[in-house]
Amino acid sequence: MTNITFIFNDVVGGVATMNFGIIEHAQLSKYFNVRVILITNESQNQNTINVVEKNLDIEIFNYSCFDNYHFVLKTLKKLIDQKKGYLVTNDGLELDCIKYLGTDQVVLNIVHDLYNLKLALNYADVIDFFICHTVEISSLLRSDPNLKHHVYYLPYGVDIPNKLKLNNNDTLKIVSLSRLVEGKGVLKLIKIENELVQMGIKVEWLILGGGPSKSDLLNQWKKKTNVIFQQPNNAELKQILSDADIFISLSEFEGYGISLLEAMSHGLVPIITKLPIGIHNLLPSQCGMVLGKLDFRKIAEFISLLNFNKSILLQFKENSRDFVLESYSSTITGRGYLDFFKLELSKKSNGFKMKQISNFGFFDSKMIPNVFSRNLKRIKKFV
Repeated sequence: MTNITFIFNDVVGGVATMNFGIIEHAQLSKYFNVRVILITNESQNQNTINVVEKNLDIEIFNYSCFDNYHFVLKTLKKLIDQKKGYLVTNDGLELDCIKYLGTDQVVLNIVHDLYNLKLALNYADVIDFFICHTVEISSLLRSDPNLKHHVYYLPYGVDIPNKLKLNNNDTLKIVSLSRLVEGKGVLKLIKIENELVQMGIKVEWLILGGGPSKSDLLNQWKKKTNVIFQQPNNAELKQILSDADIFISLSEFEGYGISLLEAMSHGLVPIITKLPIGIHNLLPSQCGMVLGKLDFRKIAEFISLLNFNKSILLQFKENSRDFVLESYSSTITGRGYLDFFKLELSKKSNGFKMKQISNFGFFDSKMIPNVFSRNLKRIKKFV
């Protein structure tokens, strides 16, 4: 069987979820030898999320920011080249490895968001196929006549419960699911809570995820008794979502909106900010609230409407689930990815990509042993 290697950062979030999801939903392991390389370094916690559940060939590539960069790329290349075939890339490190050290593998790049779009354009000469899951990103890449025949629009889907669970919650349960960083809007959730308190409405908050803003969040909510912070695994997350009512995301950026789809698949009513790309840009008003401009009072009033009108809440929940069921079921999208890997990729033969001249600087020169580079960089940092 042909080898497919997926390589991405070992960080909780949409990129990891999507890569694992593509492998699972398309049932790639039935038709290919699938391998996953998770990249981690000392600046991030190693998560290796649910690796035991994945039953996959998974390898960890760990490096330090003090390492000689040429040494890092050379070591990564050895790992990548252990199995020749198709290489699915997601970020700059692996693309640098291909660009500066070359490869004879067929290179695919998943273009998640506007950041990844810039990467894709910068490394276009070493990428054979561009996989886009948003119409906007796909259209932008296809506008380049040199790339348009290598761009594929493949929306990503989620598993959908067989039926909507009808909750009899006396108090509405509100879920926030994201990486806990300021750009995701998590530090603004307390403002919604304050508005609800002024209106005399009590809700339960479940703030899910991890990240650098968690300590600030804990400080914001330290006097509140109606909030739970948790970083659930997949099984726990499904149980939480099945028992909740509302999903809130005040994020300033999203590539696609996987957490939104997962929440809506369980019938949660979304309250989200309008963003230029992804599901956030497609959501109809009958599913929930889409905010062009943040208005915490307006959000609180919408929550109040759902709180005092259970029939309206139920209708929104049904509309939310139906929206995902119609277009974003993993059963449908997984088939699209499988057809792509089985049919389209077979049209492309392996072609060696010539390595390009690198200029990383003295400390990252291939002439400098890594042990010296590490020590010199550490000294430079602390002097």
